[in-house]
Amino acid sequence: MIFSVLFAILISFQPTQSDTTDLNNLSVAKALEIAYQYNPRINQLQNQVEAQRKQQSLSLGINDPEVTFAREGIDQGAFAEQRWVISQSLDFPLTGYYRFQGEKASTSSLELELQASKLQLKADVKSAYTALAYAIESSHLARERVDLFKNLRDAAQARADLGESSEIDAMQADLQLTEAQNNMEKAYQNIMDARYNLFETIGLDEEEQTYEISFPDTLHYVAVDINQDEVLQRLQNHPQLQQISKQQLAASYQTKVAKSGYLPNLNLKYYRQDFGNGFDFNGFEVGVSIPLWFGINQSSRVQQSKARYRAVEWRYQEEQLSLK
Repeated sequence: MIFSVLFAILISFQPTQSDTTDLNNLSVAKALEIAYQYNPRINQLQNQVEAQRKQQSLSLGINDPEVTFAREGIDQGAFAEQRWVISQSLDFPLTGYYRFQGEKASTSSLELELQASKLQLKADVKSAYTALAYAIESSHLARERVDLFKNLRDAAQARADLGESSEIDAMQADLQLTEAQNNMEKAYQNIMDARYNLFETIGLDEEEQTYEISFPDTLHYVAVDINQDEVLQRLQNHPQLQQISKQQLAASYQTKVAKSGYLPNLNLKYYRQDFGNGFDFNGFEVGVSIPLWFGINQSSRVQQSKARYRAVEWRYQEEQLSLK
């Protein structure tokens, strides 16, 4: 089924690249450039993406090594043994791999959220600019109506003075002029409201919100045909759904991380010993953790991660229904 929809398409008469340092002419392109640069939500997400990328390298489960020194027989006044030990603790390899993949999926989810936020911001900026352009054009029409009714009032008053019409006609024309003037004042107020709404949307600093700013882009109406079936088929490519899909992937890896908690962690030690003739002896130790309390720790983590995965699944369905 095809719907014919009228969209307000902003036509810019200045296609050159925007310069945020010159705000005398604020076009749609320049407004979008400012919005992408100063919008708090966009900047917040960009920093979150950068932090999440660093989190990926921190998720491999590689701890700092420990260096210890031990000496025996001090209290008895006789030297017995001393040694230097270097120890390294490691998560089970699968745990680090699953954790890294989960953080990687979380990074992709944030990147898609940033993409969706930019698309939404673009729509908000264009909507705010459209409302402002409409308000400006409405003020022009209101000005023309005032001029028209002023001429009608003058003509009606002249006819009344000549006795060709009654004073009631002149009074009625004067009332129409007053109403047109009130509508013109409302149109100017709508321009002010639309201006500040646009400035707020793009995140423009208050000190730069001057009355010298002009808005060169105007409105042009074009009929656009949208195929509903095609839109629904491409719904899965929507950034918000893709973002939640990545969250599902991250949650599934977190479940695998929780299950890998049943596997032992590793501990490696290398040491050099001195029995009184110098550090002539070398040795090593290998240790593994035993998940003895799995019923309290690992099982609870697995159930927790599964519940979080199901919550993300329901969120995906909720978002899918809202987009349809």
